[in-house]
Amino acid sequence: MSSLRLVKTCQDEIQNVAPGARWREALYQYLRHPDRYHDAIIHTSEEGFTTVYDGYPKSTVHLLILPDQRIKTPQQLD
Repeated sequence: MSSLRLVKTCQDEIQNVAPGARWREALYQYLRHPDRYHDAIIHTSEEGFTTVYDGYPKSTVHLLILPDQRIKTPQQLD
């Protein structure tokens, strides 16, 4: 089982996406190029998900958990 080291969130640490890009494009960047992001911001697990800090946190610690594979319908989940 993998563990996630919690650090203080900071919007400035998260790389900006081109103006006019959709919000999900920013999330895809984490999945496409995880090596570009510092390990305090991103965590990739062997269980098939990636965890990132939200660029616009609504709490002290606000994490987004993204599946590594594209899931189009709930029926695809085990």
